[in-house]
Amino acid sequence: MKFSKDSVGILIVLSHKELSRIGILEEIKKVTGRDMRFCTLFDSLEQLFLTELISIRSENEDSSSDENKVYFKITPSGRQILKSIKTGLYRRGKLG
Repeated sequence: MKFSKDSVGILIVLSHKELSRIGILEEIKKVTGRDMRFCTLFDSLEQLFLTELISIRSENEDSSSDENKVYFKITPSGRQILKSIKTGLYRRGKLG
């Protein structure tokens, strides 16, 4: 499976801490110096979730509100893939 640079960027920022969508966008901006489009973020998060590389946790911010804040966290599989991408094994076909 191939991963876009946006998906890899998301894995990198999530490898440091659990983040909300806005938190991911802010961290991507800090790390890369560029803005990520919302549609790119949503598409990448969906791909990463469906491949079980990230998990999702929702938290009720205000007990009087029905709205939940959603947080994303890298999974152990996501860490393994990120490590292999960083070492180049994934690109050379030695993993996955």
